[in-house]
Amino acid sequence: MTPEELLKEFSECFGIHIKALNSKLRSNRITGIKQLYCYVGKTYYNYKVIDMGKPIGNIDHSTVSHSIAKIASYLNINDEATVTNFNAIRDRLELRTYAELLQENKELREKIKKYE
Repeated sequence: MTPEELLKEFSECFGIHIKALNSKLRSNRITGIKQLYCYVGKTYYNYKVIDMGKPIGNIDHSTVSHSIAKIASYLNINDEATVTNFNAIRDRLELRTYAELLQENKELREKIKKYE
C-alpha cells in the first residue's frame, strides 16, 4: 500500500474528503487524522517521513516526526479520542496490535519446537 492509498483509507474511514486531507487545512479534526495517518504510516508500514508529508499538504519531515511522537504519547496515556480513532483505522486496515503480534510469535515458536 502506498502512502496515497493509505490516505484514501483514512478519508473513507473518517468521512473526510481526500481534498481536505491533501490541503493545508488545520482544523482540529483534520489535523488529528493527518497526525494519526503519520503514526500508522511509520509504525505499521515503515514509510519514510518525507514520503508521508507529500499527500497531506506537502508538510515537511519534522512536522511528520512531531505528529508521530504526538500520537504515540496520546496512545500511551489512553487519550479517548485518539484511541477511538486508532481502533477504527486499525480495524479497517486489519492491523494487529503489539500484543497480538507477540502471541502469534509465541504460537509460531511452539509449532516450530514440535517439528524439531
